[in-house]
Amino acid sequence: MPATVVSSMKRHSVRLVFYRQTGKSAQMQFEGNYDGLVRFLSAARPDLPRLDGFLMERGAKNLVKLTVSFAVAAV
Repeated sequence: MPATVVSSMKRHSVRLVFYRQTGKSAQMQFEGNYDGLVRFLSAARPDLPRLDGFLMERGAKNLVKLTVSFAVAAV
């Protein structure tokens, strides 16, 4: 993961929950409060691969889990 993405995660209090790669696709799940996730995505967007899809769900203690999927070739 590029250093800019990691620093953006720290700056916006977002943590990486998992990275899963299967065949030609991969998934990453991030967790944080909603505003922090939106700011993180906005700041890290140029350094993230093109997203094929996403799932946002409620986590524990007012947190949000964001799962994004993308093609492995895009990494």
